[in-house]
Amino acid sequence: MNFLNWYRLFIVFMCILISISFFFATAEITSIITLLAMVMLITLSAKLSRQNIESSIVIDNTAEVQSDINRYINNISIPIIMLDDQLRVIHYNHNALSLFSNLANNESKLSLIRATLNHNVVEIAREAASSIRELTLNNGVTVEMTAGKMYIDSFAMYCTVLSFQEITLLRKAQQARSDLVANASHELRTPVAAAKAIAETLEEGVNDELMRQDFQSRLVDEITRLESIIEGLLQLARLESGTEAMNVELLSPKELFEIAIERFNPLLKPLQKISLDSMAVSQIYGDKEQILEVITNLLDNALRVTPENGKITLTTIDGNNEVRFGISDQGPGIALIDHERIFERFYSGDLSRTNASNSGLGLAIARNILNLLGGRIWVENNSGQGTMMCFTLPTTEKK
Repeated sequence: MNFLNWYRLFIVFMCILISISFFFATAEITSIITLLAMVMLITLSAKLSRQNIESSIVIDNTAEVQSDINRYINNISIPIIMLDDQLRVIHYNHNALSLFSNLANNESKLSLIRATLNHNVVEIAREAASSIRELTLNNGVTVEMTAGKMYIDSFAMYCTVLSFQEITLLRKAQQARSDLVANASHELRTPVAAAKAIAETLEEGVNDELMRQDFQSRLVDEITRLESIIEGLLQLARLESGTEAMNVELLSPKELFEIAIERFNPLLKPLQKISLDSMAVSQIYGDKEQILEVITNLLDNALRVTPENGKITLTTIDGNNEVRFGISDQGPGIALIDHERIFERFYSGDLSRTNASNSGLGLAIARNILNLLGGRIWVENNSGQGTMMCFTLPTTEKK
């Protein structure tokens, strides 16, 4: 029984005692009993008031500590969650909401499993080994998680503190770097091996003059391909880092296509032809040489897959603050599953659009050029036969 209940019983007892004294005791005894009761009552009241004051101070101190904890962890740039000894949430900072939206429910002492919906998080919290553990959350975010115990005097209990460091972008960058090294090694191995074999053959001596010239020509081709891959990788690195220089000016979409057609006319097979249907009247902002590189790459791909008697159609259409360019071929088309992946570096899923001289970087370079210029690129299958490569460029200067 707590002090307050004893206090109440005492008051009742003293009231009964005083009432009885009026009937059975003398006036002096009644006065003494009454005085004694009043003294004891005042003493107990003072003690009760002091206890209430002390209790209020503890409550105020606890609230102040909680406020300090909230203020402190909200200043930490990484997600933080504090748990009681039953693994229930008692504190968290704003950054933790970006990982675990269930924390926003503000439920009193929300269990960790309900807050995170992740058994791995609960197991790491239960171990509280203070070691860094990497895991992927339900939303696909990869984090490094640490769990450790801390004694908080104000709570008179041990708390488990969870910290999370998001490393999704870091892991993606590492994976991309690994893929690049693997793909580049694979792509470079072929021309290097071929050039080495040809050089060794020439070193041993080739008596036939025509054969020797053929080997020399093939050696030059392999070295040129090697040079193309290396230059493509360097250009892609500049584009992705944003260090590639862009000389932005106002350009005519029709004139850009006309320049490209003039360059490719000598390469057309006798029955092949390129037609231009330019309906756009707006001018676009961009780097002339960079855009021509995009068009050249797409037009080269279209020519390689179009039959000898086929036609390539170039179109421009005005859009909403942009001009849409289209390059249609009459080739075999591109599988739907490859529509996004063909813009990855070294992707070779679409074998019909690659040949020995192709570095596998053209579409990746084209996409990065257009991204820097505020445009976009995608692929569409024609209703009949072939593919249309589409890209846009803005009619207003990119800020």
